[in-house]
Amino acid sequence: MRILCISSFFREEGGGVAHMAHLLARELARMPGNEVTLAAHTGEAQAGDTSDKPYVRMPIRATNWFEKRLGVPLLIPHPADVSALNKAAREADVMLVHDSVYLSNLAAIASAHRQTPSIVIKHTGEVRFSSRFGQLAFSVFNDRVAPRILGNTDALAFVTKAKLKNSRPVQGPLATVIPNGIDTDVFAPTGQPRDGSLLFVGRFVAKKGIEIVREMARSMPDRQFVLAGYGTIDPRDWAQSNVTCHWRPGPAELAQLYSTCAACILPGETEGTPLVALEALACEAPTVIGQQGAAPDAELDRQMAQLPVDVENPKNTARLWCEGLDAAIAASTPDRAGIIRDYSAQRMARDYAKLIEQVMAKR
Repeated sequence: MRILCISSFFREEGGGVAHMAHLLARELARMPGNEVTLAAHTGEAQAGDTSDKPYVRMPIRATNWFEKRLGVPLLIPHPADVSALNKAAREADVMLVHDSVYLSNLAAIASAHRQTPSIVIKHTGEVRFSSRFGQLAFSVFNDRVAPRILGNTDALAFVTKAKLKNSRPVQGPLATVIPNGIDTDVFAPTGQPRDGSLLFVGRFVAKKGIEIVREMARSMPDRQFVLAGYGTIDPRDWAQSNVTCHWRPGPAELAQLYSTCAACILPGETEGTPLVALEALACEAPTVIGQQGAAPDAELDRQMAQLPVDVENPKNTARLWCEGLDAAIAASTPDRAGIIRDYSAQRMARDYAKLIEQVMAKR
């Protein structure tokens, strides 16, 4: 079966969606009989990461002018590459499109929807922009454009039940939930002793709780805070002696940080359980998340502890987290075997393979 996966970026550009696109393409390509192509934007780095890829990479050149000038992450693809992508879409047996906010993704859906079954994977929910123009543009897209485009697809796969619940209904496609999976071979305990640090992993933006972590570090000068990720806020500029920053760490480095920290703290807004929480639990790290991240899966929910989060009030949220942190860490009970069983990349790929069969049978 010829499967065309379309994503925002390749994994070396960073970001959770890009990493999930890589994992899903990899696991589908490992299944007998599948030929998988992953088309994605190369960004400005245009890096050629060819490691661990049983799939074919199809680079889509793009410029990020709108984000640089107007604060809107709207990639403008090269016309020749869009043409090649449309041809690949029409020739594929099925398309898996990771979100639908990029012009090349939309062009592929529009080109292939009459011939090629398509599944859109909904990773992102409500997005906040620093510019009023960006917020207005995204609202118009969600209200007017997205329903028309998504109505041409065969299925919408939401990565959490919360994202499905909070999404605007779309008439036509099948709507289902397929939780993200993680690479449980990489994210595993290293056997090193835990060093007492508090680990934050994620994008360094307000929505993910980075300002709350900063206030926590100020209030707890005797605790060591380790921050791993990247974003518009740079903790390296804070000049706080109890804060260590790992900028854009790779999966192996993250696994080591998960395995040696006292706990992973994720005080951000989220729709469903953060992917990094699953990675931390797979490394047997006690994990504390915001209450919005509580899982509908009772077994997973018991592994994590939750504390209240208000990213608009980082000082008050930090105070609540500092007061309740030790009890929350003690309440977290990681279960690596359960994560492997229910949240591995292999399980995720099997679920998408079943959905593909269902969609193609209906066609």
